[in-house]
Amino acid sequence: MKTLSNFLLICGLLLIPNLCFGLKPAPFKNQDNINHTIGDKGLTIISVRKKDDSYSTEGTTSITTEKGNVLWKVDTFIGRREYLVSPAGETLLLIGNIYFGPYKNKETGNSPEVVIYRHGQLIKTISLKDLYGDQLAKTIKDNKIRRYGGGWVATKGLIPKIDIDWSKNELNFNLINSARTYVFDWN
Repeated sequence: MKTLSNFLLICGLLLIPNLCFGLKPAPFKNQDNINHTIGDKGLTIISVRKKDDSYSTEGTTSITTEKGNVLWKVDTFIGRREYLVSPAGETLLLIGNIYFGPYKNKETGNSPEVVIYRHGQLIKTISLKDLYGDQLAKTIKDNKIRRYGGGWVATKGLIPKIDIDWSKNELNFNLINSARTYVFDWN
């Protein structure tokens, strides 16, 4: 019995800092760098960290042609965020938090959940607060969205699905009991 109580005490001591002080992200590894062919036009997305510091979020992301020519480049590292690239490679959407991807973000809702670049220029950031407005805290509570220490919340429950219609330049968020659509005029 003493062994079990010691085990529970040790587990509790290990968990309390995480619950009270928040999540600490895992360091980035080389596998977090991205070099993938996208679409059927031979485009490649490349995203690499600049520093050897495994917690650094500084880096660059570029879209290159099949021949290696850079279409555009931006000073940002994708990290663990999900990314979507338009068929011709001109638009990049980053979804989620750089450390935790689309799974966790700050409960205040002020941190960007979606970041949109067009030809390497930042076009728009969309936060949970933008999507839910004053109802964010109530939605989290009413729908029992998982909360983590340090003010982090499970975002997959808040944004179950994102649809993109590249031909109409529409970004559709299917939310809890509602939806939001953003239409962009690229011209």
